[in-house]
Amino acid sequence: MIGTDLLVAELGSSHLERYSFDAGGSLFNPAPASYGGGTPVLTPQITSLSVGATTFVVTGGGAGGPEGLNIYEVQGGTFVHRDTVTDHIKVTVGDIADLINVTVDGTTYLVAGSTAEGGISTFTIDASGNAHLVDAIGAKEGLWLSGLDSMTATEANGTSYIIVASTLSSSISVVRINPMGVLYVTDHITDTLGTRFDNVDAIDSFTVNGRGFIVAGGSDDGLTLLEIMPDGKLLEHDSIENQNGWTLENITAIQTAVFNGEVQVFAAGSRMSGIMQFTIPTDTLATPINGDSSNNTLSGTALDDLIYGEAGNDTLYGNGGDDILFGGSGLDQLYGGAGADVFIIDSSPDQDQIRDFELGLDRIDLSRWGMVYDPSDLTITSHAGGATIQFGDLSLDIMTDDGSTLTAADLTADSFVF
Repeated sequence: MIGTDLLVAELGSSHLERYSFDAGGSLFNPAPASYGGGTPVLTPQITSLSVGATTFVVTGGGAGGPEGLNIYEVQGGTFVHRDTVTDHIKVTVGDIADLINVTVDGTTYLVAGSTAEGGISTFTIDASGNAHLVDAIGAKEGLWLSGLDSMTATEANGTSYIIVASTLSSSISVVRINPMGVLYVTDHITDTLGTRFDNVDAIDSFTVNGRGFIVAGGSDDGLTLLEIMPDGKLLEHDSIENQNGWTLENITAIQTAVFNGEVQVFAAGSRMSGIMQFTIPTDTLATPINGDSSNNTLSGTALDDLIYGEAGNDTLYGNGGDDILFGGSGLDQLYGGAGADVFIIDSSPDQDQIRDFELGLDRIDLSRWGMVYDPSDLTITSHAGGATIQFGDLSLDIMTDDGSTLTAADLTADSFVF
């Protein structure tokens, strides 16, 4: 979007189409964008950003097009070429799959994702339209992916993230971007039998009450909803699969919008015509409750809380609602209260304690324990009122809400997040 105009990049064409909107929201007056300087390029990827009062359009070549970036200043209806970024060893702008921009603490960064190089780069654009490389990461920095396809930016718990979807590796990567534009990989997950983003080809994100969420879809005909936790890792909330009369086959496009206290999710696939619309209510979603490095006692509300103790020996109370309790490092005591709660257990050597586990309702997230994929990987020892779980040097003590003893047969895969 440029003001109230829509720019459309055409594959196999050397120009951009520019459309205007009328008062009723209809498109009219399509016309090729006019270049006031520079050479028109193939533009399968495009984004726009503003520096002060000046608007710039950034285009990137993809497969079959020129490598690198071109920056144009928008002067009325004309694009004036200002800078070109060519691919080289310190940057990832070859075969660009997606271009987005993200603003962190008042600074807007251009983010380019390269399929050929499996990496992303950040740039600033100055008032003259010149691009300046800030950071670039790939496999050697922990961005392990294949077939980078699309990106989205969101904020969670006051931190900005870039989410990277990769088709060939069926993976979603979470990359934190700090106020200086430097990138850090915080998580990387792949599709499982329980999720719905195999060959992920579409992704979008939204933020509600300071909490960041992702919706992803691919070739296995459905959608998966995930949330970014305070440490930058992902938690799956739900996955839905295609049904008779739906069109969630081979998802190729997802768009989310927060409106009137609800999240509207729109999804389209490549096999059937039509767009599916889903609604996610947010009226029970609470703002995160965060501790610090001291020994905190934190209490939730009757809503669906996200409570993070951070460092220290913390005591967390979820109270009502479907809560997420994450003690962080230290020896923590977790009380979920009523509702379907998730207890996230850190990889610190201290033995956290879940004080009121409801079998069949609550779940325990052990994804930070490393190579744990099934309850059979755990040593589960029953004791009066619960059980102890151990994996290598890591352990967790569980007390049930009704005082019953837990056995290995009780704690099935449905009780865990791995």
